[in-house]
Amino acid sequence: MRVYFDTGVFIDYLSARGSLNAILRSAERRGRSPATIAIHAERLFENVSRAHVAATSCLTYYEVEEALYRLLVLSSKGVSHADILLIPVARSMTTQVQMVVEHFNISVLDLTAGTVRFNCSNSIYRLVESAPPMRFTRPVPLLSMRT
Repeated sequence: MRVYFDTGVFIDYLSARGSLNAILRSAERRGRSPATIAIHAERLFENVSRAHVAATSCLTYYEVEEALYRLLVLSSKGVSHADILLIPVARSMTTQVQMVVEHFNISVLDLTAGTVRFNCSNSIYRLVESAPPMRFTRPVPLLSMRT
């Protein structure tokens, strides 16, 4: 089966790995603590990497970096010269996403107009997170898993 991971799963996983990352998931969701959510994201990555083909979009790198950048901007209001340090700090998230991609053997899909047009009619199963356990849902249109 082919599985597409969106940005949220990466944020869930990385939020428990580093003190700065913790601001990305600071509140409970569906009655689960951020630590529990991170554990579920790790299990999801592990299970999919063992038995399925996983992919994410190259847009995930930007979205994770942007999520951290926005939170840093909010927390640094009134701090002189903070803006010159925010981008390099947020950029570290792209390195972390790349490490997750490599560790769990996740393909990164190019986001081009041709790829989107080609795949608009294709469907693959998408693994979604309900409250534990994880479950599969109906097919949804997603980008091609071509590498």
